[in-house]
Amino acid sequence: MDTRSTIYTLLDYHLYYGTEKTIDDAEELISNISSVALLDYISECIVNLYLSNNGNETGKIQFMLVSRLLDKCDVTAKKKWKDEVLKQGKNGNSPIMLWDYSCLLFYGLIFKNFNNSAERNLSSDEAKRVFDALLIVNGIANGKVDFDEDDLQNTQEEDKMNEFLITNLTRCAFRNIGKKIVHLIKKSYIYLTTNHLNT
Repeated sequence: MDTRSTIYTLLDYHLYYGTEKTIDDAEELISNISSVALLDYISECIVNLYLSNNGNETGKIQFMLVSRLLDKCDVTAKKKWKDEVLKQGKNGNSPIMLWDYSCLLFYGLIFKNFNNSAERNLSSDEAKRVFDALLIVNGIANGKVDFDEDDLQNTQEEDKMNEFLITNLTRCAFRNIGKKIVHLIKKSYIYLTTNHLNT
């Protein structure tokens, strides 16, 4: 039985384009798009993410949901997505674009700027703007998962690593952010091998 687990990387604007954007930029991107159309898309995402629950179908579900946007976009946007997914895969990551928490943040963005425009299909330009807005929101979601290096150092000195690990790994696992988990595990391994496993 294969017991390996997959660590997902939530793609954000900085990972994707190499530059930073703010929530104000995301608001501007979706400002003239039908709120009903946005709610329809993000609701479908949340339902499908809930039903797949990061199981074996995660990659297929992600592909289907991202394709709903990118199929409307030009060839350049589609190629960029393909290249980025391949690059992340070569780095040992399983990239995802949509995640429960970031979808909830996107809901908040929609309601903050709600308009009464009639529901309609997204244009190519609108689909690309929604895609970019989601990447910006993902950056905010990624930023919520953090731990303080000083806290880690103090924990090691006070010999309370178990409490620190349980608290932070639970938080990181809940938010599915791979890099933070890997960093935390490496730090923990160094601590354990230095202080406990070799005694």
